[in-house]
Amino acid sequence: MMHSHTAIHRAAPRAPRRSGRRLLLALSIAFSVAALPAAAAARGVPTTRGPGTMALTPAAVTVSSGGNTMQMRYTAPSSGLSGGVVKILVPSGWSHPQNGNKTHAGYVTVSAGSLRVVHRTITITNLTLCGGCSVTVSYVYPKTPPDNRVSKFVTKSASSASGVLRPLATQPTVTVTTPGAGPGPAWTGPAALGDYAGGNNPLGIARFQSVTGAR
Repeated sequence: MMHSHTAIHRAAPRAPRRSGRRLLLALSIAFSVAALPAAAAARGVPTTRGPGTMALTPAAVTVSSGGNTMQMRYTAPSSGLSGGVVKILVPSGWSHPQNGNKTHAGYVTVSAGSLRVVHRTITITNLTLCGGCSVTVSYVYPKTPPDNRVSKFVTKSASSASGVLRPLATQPTVTVTTPGAGPGPAWTGPAALGDYAGGNNPLGIARFQSVTGAR
């Protein structure tokens, strides 16, 4: 009986070893899961997207022009915004945005919230919108870049003032092109281009070319 009791006594410590291995495995899995967002961020992969969407019109402009009013329409997600924030970065090559003088290029207005313009950044704060409701940002008569390019107006948003600003899933862009350089076949209509746009109207001709792709 004494020998049997001793055998049982020696076997007892094995259970904690198995429990310890289980605990170590559980901690290892938990650490790996917790590290996933940080690893994604380190690779430049956003873990979440900013709420809402942004539409930019017009979708195309001509190089070195100054007669366009760019309309940026931000639409809130179904959950809406309560004191939210929207931040827009105007790309290089465009006039610096400003809200000091409405007669100067790049003047900015908003239809809701509070506006702040610093360098190339347009920020709207105190933005409260119902689900699916919108705010319009007007960027008036900016000078466009001098060469062909696709300009991206990088936009970030947060649903509240305490939220983290994150980039929208789809960023608004505008195509800057040289008049007549757009895709499409050469004009083969029955009349000369000048007969349609006005032979003594070079601006009209340029506009016609940019719309039709005619050369």
